[in-house]
Amino acid sequence: MTREDGSQGRDWVSEPVWFSPAIVIGALTPRHLCVIVHPGQGQGNVVCELPLHLFPFHLRLPNTWVTLEYDRRVGRVVRVTAGQEEPPYPGDTAAE
Repeated sequence: MTREDGSQGRDWVSEPVWFSPAIVIGALTPRHLCVIVHPGQGQGNVVCELPLHLFPFHLRLPNTWVTLEYDRRVGRVVRVTAGQEEPPYPGDTAAE
């Protein structure tokens, strides 16, 4: 994609929503759930706390795989949906 200034690259507005796999750890503080974002991908695991109201009741149990919908325009997770049971990772030969 060519930008207005002539440089090449992807425009963040064209992809304002990112989907990230995560695992629920549990409720460590009131009204928040702790999750691991991108589990199993090298040293890049991110542990964060998200508001409890984003999670449907059946996705609040520990060790539940979820998909986080992160909206870059507002800068936060806007929705949590059910995820795959251990999503495939790049270079994973078992998934092929």
